[in-house]
Formats: sequence, C-alpha cells, structure tokens
Amino acid sequence: MLLMLPDGFVGLYARRPELPSGWLLVHVLPSDVNAGSEPRWHRSNLNLFFFLKGRRVMGCMIDPATTKVTFDVVREFTEYVDYDPVGRNGVQGLGEGDIKGNLWALAGMLPTGQREVFLFDVETGQHGGVLLLEPDAASPLTFMHSGRAHGLDNIYATPSGNCLIGWYAKGKDRFQGVELYDRNMNFVRQLATVMGHMDVGTYQGRDVVVWCSSADPDLWGDGSNVNKNAVVLIDQAPMNRKILLELDWKLAFHVSCSDGPEALISAFAPANTLPAELIRAPFEGAGETLCPTGTVYRDYQSAPKASLMPDGSIVFCLDYVNALHAAAAYLSDPPTASPFPGFVAVERPIRDGEEYIWHYRGVNGQTVATLYRKA
Repeated sequence: MLLMLPDGFVGLYARRPELPSGWLLVHVLPSDVNAGSEPRWHRSNLNLFFFLKGRRVMGCMIDPATTKVTFDVVREFTEYVDYDPVGRNGVQGLGEGDIKGNLWALAGMLPTGQREVFLFDVETGQHGGVLLLEPDAASPLTFMHSGRAHGLDNIYATPSGNCLIGWYAKGKDRFQGVELYDRNMNFVRQLATVMGHMDVGTYQGRDVVVWCSSADPDLWGDGSNVNKNAVVLIDQAPMNRKILLELDWKLAFHVSCSDGPEALISAFAPANTLPAELIRAPFEGAGETLCPTGTVYRDYQSAPKASLMPDGSIVFCLDYVNALHAAAAYLSDPPTASPFPGFVAVERPIRDGEEYIWHYRGVNGQTVATLYRKA
C-alpha cells in the first residue's frame, strides 16, 4: 500500500504491477488524513497506519482482501489540549521521526502551555516518562527548561527504544545540538553539538544516527576545527563517528534510514549549480548514485526527497506537493500530449477503485503535474 498526498486530497493506493501506472487508487481518504496529521505506517503490519487528530492518535486498518478501511482511536490524551493556539494538533510528532518498533516520539501541549515529550507505544496505547518543557510566550516552537529558552525542532524514536531530540541552539551544554534520552526521557548524552538533517537506523545491532555535519565547525570534537559537508554515521553506543560520503558544499541533502546497513541521500543544489541526485550510502563501502534526477530546484518544496522502506525498496518524489509513484514518467520526459493511451486528464480522482496516473513534465523551468484516469 502507498499513501500519496497530491494537491487537494490524500489517496490510498494498492500495488498493481499489471497496470500501466503500477498503482490502483483504492480510497480517497477523509480530510483528517493530511500532511499535518503526520501519517506513519506500522513497522510490521503493512495494512495499518497511524495519524494524529487533535490530541488523539488514530489508527487506520486496511482489509487486504476488500481494501475496506476502518478508523479507530488508539489513544486520546485527555490531559492535553485538542489544538494549540495557532491551530496545530495538541499532540504532534513534529514532522520528522518514524515509528520505530512500536514507538512513536510525540509532544503534547498541556492547558498551561507546557509541552511534554514522550515515547508512545502504538501497540499498548501507553507511554513512559515525560520531559516537561515550560512555554516561552515569544514563540510557539520555543520552550523553557531550568529558566532557559530552548527551540525544539525534531524528535525521534530509536530502534532500541530511546529518544533523540534536536534543538536549535548550538553548543556543548544541555538542550543544545542533538541529545539522547532513554525510554523514560532521562538524559543520557549529547550526540552532536549542532542539529542537522538526519535519520536513525540500526548497525550491527546498535542504534546509529546518519547526520549532516555541515553546520558543525569541529566535526571530530577534538579542537581540530574540521568542517565538512558530509554524511556522517554516529554510532550511539561507543560514540564513534565515520564519514560515509563527502559532498560538494553546493549540495544540501535529506537522509532516510531503515532497518538495513545503509542510508539513502536526497541531494540537491539550492543555487541550481548542480543536478539533484539520489545516492545510496552504505555503512561499509563506497556510495553510489542511484538516480541523477536532473530536476530544477525552485524552492524547498521542489527538492527531491526519498524514503528507504523496511523491505529495501525506495519511494521518492520530485516535487513534495505532488505524488510519488510517477516520478519515472518525469525522468524519461515523455511527450506532453496524450502520454498514456486510454487515459484522459482530470482535476482529481472521481471514485475509488479506478486507476490514475500522475504525469510530470518540465515547462519553463517549472515542474507541472497532470492527473489522468482510465477512460
């Protein structure tokens, strides 16, 4: 199954290799399922995904035989507000981390404006200890701890059941850089003095972080002041660092890890000086370019982003606001007129159970997407 969030709706697609598009739309999901609700797939049950609605963790079960969907409330956190003062969900995942094992890193807002960070077990509906952060009225994303303001950017569950928090502040003090907490949100150690694009994975049975080092003026932490635009493996247990891949300074990149000993790097040049690339970065051995996308960077939304799935497959998009599965159609630059025989252009899906294809093409430096359905 595949969730896609094209413009205006969220579609649930089933894999159908015999179809020209490779995918069949089985449901246009309710508007409650959207990018802001942070849908996340269960790690082992591929017919179940979770999403956030107000202060509730919701589950959506898909019957593989009939593709019927059933929604349930996994947990309602009555101690938290339904929505925060700017209209966001009262419980958030902050948009970065996936469910690892059964755990999802979440942050809930109390009626007092305080925020609690915790690890939620999607199987039991329970969570362990919390990290309490006092609000700072200056910014809805900034919180106070021990009288100091700390900008909270991202939270991750790790495969072994710990939690990572990325803070905007840089340095070696508490609530700076990237910090590691245990299951009950007790501080363990700092992993990096600065935050960067990253993801968590597993290597030789241990938690690891694959992290962008470009913002760190002292990569090795020994006063040598080495600064590189590199993909770095941080082994959390022995606290070793290893450069997997060094990139041109013109490139920015996103990171995706899964259960295997590798990361997937989505590299792009904000100044349009280099082509975008999808790069495989194994934890041992040399990296390899999987796809020189050749896309034109317009803004952050248009940067290519790829995800490494638990089974080793790759899902990627060339334009964040559009669909995922038709990227190959754009890469091959098919003709703009009647690209799919027997299909007609439509503005949006009409009904469940029909086959739809997103077609991408470049027009005057812009990525244009058109939706087609089978005639």
